[in-house]
Amino acid sequence: MSERRARPRACFRRYLDQILRRYHCADQAAQDPVGFVRRYTDLADREIAALVAASLAFGNLKGILRSVERVLSRIGPHPAKAVVPRSDRTAWLHERLEGFRHRWVGAGSLVVLLEAAGDLQARDGSLEHTFRRAWENAAGPWSALDSFVHHFYAIAGTTPLQRLWPDPCQGSACKRLWLFLRWMTRRDEVDPGGWDVIRPSDLRIPLDVHTFRAARQFGWTRRIRPDRIAAEEVTRALRSLCPRDPVRYDFALAHAGAARPNPRRRSYPRTHHSTR
Repeated sequence: MSERRARPRACFRRYLDQILRRYHCADQAAQDPVGFVRRYTDLADREIAALVAASLAFGNLKGILRSVERVLSRIGPHPAKAVVPRSDRTAWLHERLEGFRHRWVGAGSLVVLLEAAGDLQARDGSLEHTFRRAWENAAGPWSALDSFVHHFYAIAGTTPLQRLWPDPCQGSACKRLWLFLRWMTRRDEVDPGGWDVIRPSDLRIPLDVHTFRAARQFGWTRRIRPDRIAAEEVTRALRSLCPRDPVRYDFALAHAGAARPNPRRRSYPRTHHSTR
């Protein structure tokens, strides 16, 4: 690598390491939806909690935390037991979640998601095994993600779940799905992990408004919208810094961006990193 290219890369590496030390910690995780996932030691419970928290991870952070807390507290201390297939499950879930709404998502969509998750856990033994089936027959991470989502669509129908999860085939960055996979795959003081089906190097960035803004200012992507191509470009840039764990900076980038008093003002180091 030439000295000219090495200097910008060193510049944003220093910045990323700085925000990693500041934000990537258990205290910050407690103020994030991943904090709910960390409450559960049982893998089945963690899968359901992560599914709920990731699916509702859009909008204002305080609103997200309030909505996730509301759902998990209503379905009880063992989320996996709450969604086990049984004759009264649908009626019970509707009763427990009556009146729930998070932005455009109401109780009906959430009940459909929870029932599909319960059916897949019962059929495959865990959602990890469901994802393993998708992964083993996939051409790559995006193909596996698409197959995993379609396991849910096959049970619950496409329309109800698309209010929570977009079809990966349609070009979305699938932020909430990659967030779910990040939580279940990585293991450190933020992400609780539990799955071994894929490696952290297989993950893609859960591209939200804060990480996307930072990525454009870094020059990692020139995309106008945070779509699938942008997620690939940003992940590729991060992989050049950390090949084994490209999304290790995701949590810190998101929280550093949210903490900025004036998000439109440039406060990131100037770089000329190519996305090609």
